[in-house]
Amino acid sequence: MPIIISIVIPIFNAQPYLRKCLDSLISKKLENTIEIILVNDGSDDGSKEIAIEYYHSYNNIQFLNQDNQGVFSARNNGLVHVRGEYVIFLDADDYLVEGAIEHLIRLVRKKSYDIVFFDVKLIGQKSLFKTKPYLPYYEIGSSISKTMFLNNNAIAGYMGGKLIRTMVAKQALSIISYKDIRIELYEDCYFLFCVAIYCKTALTINKEMYVYRVHKRSVTQREMPPQQVIEKLRVSKSYFEELERSFAIDFDKNNLQSLRKINRIVDSSIFIQTAKNSSYIKNIYKAWLLDSRFVNLARIIIYISTIGKIKK
Repeated sequence: MPIIISIVIPIFNAQPYLRKCLDSLISKKLENTIEIILVNDGSDDGSKEIAIEYYHSYNNIQFLNQDNQGVFSARNNGLVHVRGEYVIFLDADDYLVEGAIEHLIRLVRKKSYDIVFFDVKLIGQKSLFKTKPYLPYYEIGSSISKTMFLNNNAIAGYMGGKLIRTMVAKQALSIISYKDIRIELYEDCYFLFCVAIYCKTALTINKEMYVYRVHKRSVTQREMPPQQVIEKLRVSKSYFEELERSFAIDFDKNNLQSLRKINRIVDSSIFIQTAKNSSYIKNIYKAWLLDSRFVNLARIIIYISTIGKIKK
């Protein structure tokens, strides 16, 4: 029986959450139609041992090991080994709800799509303070890049909640020299933009099937000094600028507008980090001009209302 869905899980020090993640995928009736690819990215907390335990216990699990190179490299290393018709990228501290895989398999057996968007549920103590990832609503005939990056003030730049045709994901990978790239901020957005270029068909499911765990050990919640964040953002921006110069990309109007919007958001993030060091109002205002989402306006309101005591 052909493999329909591959689930790629990059693993780095996720020991408290990894079993829950893997158990959400284990099913006797699905073992011939899905594969699980575990990519250990230099974990040193026992995660590697858990991954190897599951690898030896289930025939449909692959295990890959690499030195710590970051989630971007780990995901793409896993993608190279994917054999399924579709691929889902699942973080090791997240999980899928019961029945999610079966639901997705039924959908793509009825009709094939290049990408399927499904909703994300936030859990955890810090989830109230985290913006829920944007669920793009696809309309037949629309450009996929427009759907993901232009139809709303937000962008679909989070890897969770997406089922991608493997052929499309590997086409995206073909324009990314991922072994030479160390991108740590906006890495999901970078890959998904490359995916959108090659997508022709899509479907949106307004159903929460991906559970995103928000916690202090999460990569996205980890505190870094503002200057370090600025440096990483500038690295990310350089890769987006390189994409714009690339002849490998079909830059129709929507692709170009999408990429320029992403670049504005990265620039906005740089201004926000700069504001933590100096000229707060001035830099947050510049950030808001580039990225007019309410969250940036809220930063100004909070700062003024607390007489400068709170810098979000």
